[in-house]
Amino acid sequence: MASLRPVSGTAAEILALLREWDAADDPAPLSVETSGSTGTPKRVLLSRAAMRTSADATHARLGGVGQWLLNLPPAYVAGLQVLFRSVRAGTDPVVQDGSFEDAAAAMTGARRYVSLVPTPWCGSSTAMPCPASTPCWSVGHGSTRRCGRVPSTRGSGWSRRTG
Repeated sequence: MASLRPVSGTAAEILALLREWDAADDPAPLSVETSGSTGTPKRVLLSRAAMRTSADATHARLGGVGQWLLNLPPAYVAGLQVLFRSVRAGTDPVVQDGSFEDAAAAMTGARRYVSLVPTPWCGSSTAMPCPASTPCWSVGHGSTRRCGRVPSTRGSGWSRRTG
């Protein structure tokens, strides 16, 4: 059963709950577990004001709202943020079920974003290729600093922001 306390469910279920939560008069904070990529997983409370501020600041930094590609677990902080940015942008995210390239090709927004957590590249001999049609934004720098690798980018349409 999907829930926001603690956050659980499929991407579609969580997205629907986030839309209701964002529209509610005075919703309780989200309860979400961190992935533990920088240590022990923790459960954190995130208010609607905090989520809105984060999503809106992200869009402002990137130059405007856009369509997001979700290739992260939706019940953890990074995936949840991708879904909530989609709510704030008024767009439907593309959920990666197969290859990254196929998911990126399914995106239709004028602005296209993906949030990447570099942990999967640690210990991997290959980096995920980035198609030229979608801007690339990498978050979760703690893991990058430990393994010293970031995903490669190619194509003139890509930019990479880390932080």
